[in-house]
Amino acid sequence: MRSRYTAFSKNRLDYIEKTMRKEALEKFDGKIDSRIEWLKLDVLYSEESGNTGTVIFVAKFKCNGQEHFMHETSTFEKIEGKWYYTKGTLS
Repeated sequence: MRSRYTAFSKNRLDYIEKTMRKEALEKFDGKIDSRIEWLKLDVLYSEESGNTGTVIFVAKFKCNGQEHFMHETSTFEKIEGKWYYTKGTLS
């Protein structure tokens, strides 16, 4: 999760796409909003069970001069030792 947050903050679309499962990638619009300035990531909870992982986080960001936050529960799948984002549910 932290590496994906860093990729978003540095506009590294290639890394973001490389760490997504095909199903999630098909829903991703392939764009990073350049108006967004990522400010902080707080991981509230993480759990690993076999090849499945769950991360609950709050990401703080600024867009058009106003601060906002995103609260999400993300699901990951481990394939051949690497974690891939499968889906996220916003709260």
